[in-house]
Amino acid sequence: MRWITNKKILIPVVLALAFGIGLGYCYYTSKLLEKSDSYTIGTINKITGAKGGLRVFIDFEFENKKYQVNFIDGSDNVSSSKNLGKRYFIKFIPEHPTMQININYSDTVPSNITTAPPKGWTNEWLRSRNYIK
Repeated sequence: MRWITNKKILIPVVLALAFGIGLGYCYYTSKLLEKSDSYTIGTINKITGAKGGLRVFIDFEFENKKYQVNFIDGSDNVSSSKNLGKRYFIKFIPEHPTMQININYSDTVPSNITTAPPKGWTNEWLRSRNYIK
């Protein structure tokens, strides 16, 4: 148990363990999102500058509860002038609505859809009506 008191060994072990846990969490959440078949309407309500891109804040409702998620988007697909206030179909994990979402900026919600059903839509339903690609 000497390695616990030896900082030269302990720090790399702790860092490797933390990195492994973080990597495992990312893999776990991406697999959950991949298996999910739930979509709802997400509205971009705020965009701020962030290291590595823009921080995008999205509001949505699921089962009559309001949620907000934010993430950093490093692509050229988002800007305040182009996306602020726009509504998009977002994919999410129903058991953990704020854990991770997927947004495709080309999947905008048409004006004839004002609200989402309480449990959202399925991929099949949206694709059958050509709402998402």
